[in-house]
Amino acid sequence: MIQYNSNARLKPFLIDQLIDLLEQSSGRDNQVMKLVLPVSYKLLDDSSKTEMKQRTERLFKRLYAI
Repeated sequence: MIQYNSNARLKPFLIDQLIDLLEQSSGRDNQVMKLVLPVSYKLLDDSSKTEMKQRTERLFKRLYAI
C-alpha cells in the first residue's frame, strides 16, 4: 500500500486516488474508512515534503467531512 511504497514520486498520486475513493464512497462504506484512516496517520508521520503535506491535509479534510 502507500505507506510501504518507497517511490516518493508515486505517493502523491496514490493519495489523490484515496481522496477520490473517499468521495465515491461518501461515507457509506465502513471498510474504506477502516483501511484509509490508518494509512492516513502513517502518511502524516512520513510527510516531509510540502506537496505530501498538502495532499495528506486534503485527505484528512475529506475524512473529517465524512
